[in-house]
Amino acid sequence: MRNSATEDESYLRLELSRRLQSFARASTFSLLTSIATIAVLAGAYAHGENAWMLLVWAGVAALLVLARLYLGRSILQPDSSLASLRRDWRRTNWLLSLGSTNWAIGLVLAAWVGENRSPDVFAAVGGAMLTNVLLLHRTTPAAAGVHALVIASALIAAEAIAVGWSAWPLMLLIALIGVSLFAAIRIQDRQFVKACRIEHKQEETEKTVRLLLNEHEAQAADWLWTISHEGALREVSSRFADVVGLRVEDLEGRHFLSLIEPGFERDRLRHFIEKGVAFRDEPVPVTVNGALRFWRLSAHPRSDGSFTGVGRDVTEQRELDERVRYMAYYDPLTGLANRHLFNQQLRDALCVPDEKVRHVALLFLDLDDFKAVNDTQGHNFGDSLLREMGERLRRETADAGLCARLGGDEFAILIESAAGDGMLIERAHRLLAAMREPFQIEGQVVYTSTSVGGARGQAGVNADELMRRVDLALYAAKARGRDAFAMYDETLDQKAKERSSIRTELTEALQRKELEVFYQPIIALDSGETVAYEALLRWRHPARGLLLPDQFLTIAEESDLIIPIGDWVVRQALADAAEWEGDFRLSINLSPSQTRHLHLLTTVEDALATSGIAAGRLEFEITEHVLIEDAAAGAAMLERLRKLGLQIALDDFGTGYSSLSYLRRYPFDRIKIDRTFVADIETSDEARAIVSTLTRLADALGMRTTAEGLERPGQLDLLRKLGCHEAQGFFIMEPVPADQIASTLDPGGEFASGERKMAEYRAARKAVIQKRDSRVA
Repeated sequence: MRNSATEDESYLRLELSRRLQSFARASTFSLLTSIATIAVLAGAYAHGENAWMLLVWAGVAALLVLARLYLGRSILQPDSSLASLRRDWRRTNWLLSLGSTNWAIGLVLAAWVGENRSPDVFAAVGGAMLTNVLLLHRTTPAAAGVHALVIASALIAAEAIAVGWSAWPLMLLIALIGVSLFAAIRIQDRQFVKACRIEHKQEETEKTVRLLLNEHEAQAADWLWTISHEGALREVSSRFADVVGLRVEDLEGRHFLSLIEPGFERDRLRHFIEKGVAFRDEPVPVTVNGALRFWRLSAHPRSDGSFTGVGRDVTEQRELDERVRYMAYYDPLTGLANRHLFNQQLRDALCVPDEKVRHVALLFLDLDDFKAVNDTQGHNFGDSLLREMGERLRRETADAGLCARLGGDEFAILIESAAGDGMLIERAHRLLAAMREPFQIEGQVVYTSTSVGGARGQAGVNADELMRRVDLALYAAKARGRDAFAMYDETLDQKAKERSSIRTELTEALQRKELEVFYQPIIALDSGETVAYEALLRWRHPARGLLLPDQFLTIAEESDLIIPIGDWVVRQALADAAEWEGDFRLSINLSPSQTRHLHLLTTVEDALATSGIAAGRLEFEITEHVLIEDAAAGAAMLERLRKLGLQIALDDFGTGYSSLSYLRRYPFDRIKIDRTFVADIETSDEARAIVSTLTRLADALGMRTTAEGLERPGQLDLLRKLGCHEAQGFFIMEPVPADQIASTLDPGGEFASGERKMAEYRAARKAVIQKRDSRVA
């Protein structure tokens, strides 16, 4: 054995351990051969009067064999120190050398006392003794050298005694064999030392890697685990024990799969382990301290059937993934399915045979005037309303199918049922009724309504087409007014095509000069005189005839054509009014889209400058939608227009969501009372009370009032007595082109060819005014 001063203690411990382990194994394996050789030698030569000497030798040899076996079993206790290993090593060498010497004595003694001096027995026993060095002494080079020397010498001496020097060739052969065996032992020992050094280096490398892994394990979320080929945990680290929530000693030797909850994941992991197949990122559920956790395990098998792997607790990541998945498929405000999940399930529902496609139906819901809620009550209030609406829809559709919020105040319901259209219509009306029930939001009672559109699947209709159809139905429901339902039919497609056609033709209408401005006079109820004209747009379509605004302006608004059209109306109306006599007011309607474009100011300034009309004579009429759709932009534009000196009127007053709040927040010059209140003032006390209340409110706020939709003479006096300042309507005059306005005006600004009853009213009012003025004088 090499004992270099440069070898450190750990290497020496390894080398001595391996040498002693080899000796211990050889002692067991060579037990039978040693006893058999002793018996053969004693049995062959223990004859005659000196036989007792050979028997005594045999007893000593047997004791040495047993001593060698005992020493082999007693050495290499766990955690043996270097000192104890060296002590055992010395004992081993002494015992082996003593045994070799005893064998040499036995060979010589057998040749001297034995009567049978057959060279065959010596050859067999001698060969066994010499080759025994390769088994018992292969890792003990010093004892092997002694063994080869003394056994070869004893064989040569025995041959000389038994045969004589005539056997010198055999003696020479024995000597050569002894030398060869000694050289082989030296070569074998060098290979053994080399193997020990390689093993020592690998162990040091493994220790370094283990140290780094343990350090990483202590600082990272991952942890290491090792199991035997039977699946039992071994080399359990404190980090792994902390993760499991048990002590290291309780985990050591425990079956790894017992930690995992029963189910598909554990069965899948058992399959990998039993088949010796590597796996990666396998999710498994475990219970730690009574709580369900989730791990991801990766491992690869070793050559001995064991597994070494790494694990990570991914419970928080799993919960995060679940939250992300929830956010990807569900609306965070209402908890209903979102558009993505709805589209996915709709496509899945339509992947059925054609005869079952009609089992799929859609309902779209849209909250009426929801933007007004947001603008007047705030977005938090609006969100609360949407949450309550979502919960109500969830309850109403629990037995129907998937309910989803598509965005904003738009909801959808996917129904899969073999029932007919009657069921769908009945379901829609139930939803309308449910939405009419008041909501309690932040201590306030809120009344709402919805518009609902429905459509049913048909063969050859995909998800996109079905959604287009139900969207058309919803559009039709909204066109009918609030709280309405419409079912898709082919006529809606025809109407959609007409709208598309009008949109295309309207793009070219300006260039072809097909648009015209008509004018309707507005009179002062006290005097009957014309004080203003309202500009009203008409489209003289080459095929459809004269179209009113409600037949094309909505389409213009949707397609942004309203901007160039609105600019043209402002310029044309001011240019027409510049040709007429009189100091009347010119009233022009503004759309919500126009008020969001700053170049409206440029258009107005240029048109006023070109026409020469004073800014104070120009009035813009707006509806509540200007302030609802973008309150900040609408208010800012109104302020800029007022700074130019223009007047602002609120049109269709009383029909919107909260007109009174707008009157308080925005200083209008005039409010126009909608025709729905004017129509019944002759027969309805309620209508008269509403008009009276509106006029008194306007007076209190310093605003003028104009009544719309005057159609009967009896309405004139009633409106005046109720405090209304102005009126307009077909009874006074229908809207007419600009050239008719110019031709009917007399030098005093009155209508020379007006209706008889209107003329009578004007004359009567003049007489009253004159009489009133005379009394004052």
